[in-house]
Amino acid sequence: EEEDEDEDEEEEGEEEEEEDEDEYADDNAFPRGGEVGAGAMETDDGAAGGEADGAGRVVLHEDKRYYPTLGEVYGEEVETRVEEEDSQPITQPIVAPAAKHEFDLSEPPGATSYSPAFLASLLGCPGLVRNVAVVGALGHGKTALLDLLIEHTHPEMRAKGEAEGSAPKVEGAGDEARRRTQASLRAHDPGRVWLERRYLDARKDEQARGLSIKANPISLVLATSRAKSFALNLIDAPGHVCFADEGAAALRLADGVALCVDCVEGLLMPAERMVRQAVSEGLRVVLVLTKLDRLIVELRLPPADAYHKLRHTVAHVNALLREAALTAP
Repeated sequence: EEEDEDEDEEEEGEEEEEEDEDEYADDNAFPRGGEVGAGAMETDDGAAGGEADGAGRVVLHEDKRYYPTLGEVYGEEVETRVEEEDSQPITQPIVAPAAKHEFDLSEPPGATSYSPAFLASLLGCPGLVRNVAVVGALGHGKTALLDLLIEHTHPEMRAKGEAEGSAPKVEGAGDEARRRTQASLRAHDPGRVWLERRYLDARKDEQARGLSIKANPISLVLATSRAKSFALNLIDAPGHVCFADEGAAALRLADGVALCVDCVEGLLMPAERMVRQAVSEGLRVVLVLTKLDRLIVELRLPPADAYHKLRHTVAHVNALLREAALTAP
């Protein structure tokens, strides 16, 4: 009898569990207030189920809103636009190809005052060839000196300057004295291209920075005062202290040195190093005083004072040459 009572109690317990499960399933299948399952489905009017109206209508999948609109995110005062078409044309690639960088500037050779055959004949005679390295400190007129020599042997350059009437304006020149100097030179000779043609600065970065980075050579035919022609292989060496290796290489290739010294600034440390190396190589040094107009335009010196200034610069260079000759190995 006890066993029968225990079996009856187990059967009653199982029946109660089944009734609880049925009630839970019925509650989830048919919720009150239009709710479906454990979550609320959005109705057609944009409000969640379970509101006071209790419509409980099902919203299609394409009509549902899972994210807030741009107006709700940024506010009504912010104007938002959505581009349905591509703003990039189909002819333009999404990933642009690698740009081809050009470092050197090329210019067709112009007509010279001598024929190329004459230059070649001079280069065939070692006794008529001079290899000259043009050295000096930064901004002391080395490239400008070579521009004048190139202009002297290329008549088209001067004719072009005379046709234009004046050289173009200086862009980005912050030195007022430099602009006054160039304006004065243009007033005396409008046809001459005074505004730094920089013919031997054949790199784009050299033209952009306004200084020489690499040593550039050029061959010209120049005559002496006795009308005897020589083939000159001129090497424009950089004057910046960071490119002193280019100047050292130019001195190894040269038979002589043209030392450019600004008459106002005098002999600076980079030029002194070049002079000492030239003396140690056994090269002859020719002094070229540049920017003489600065004594008049900028310093406004009278003739006597300008003479003493130039004499002091020449004496400084001679003293350095004597000292370098005594200490040379």
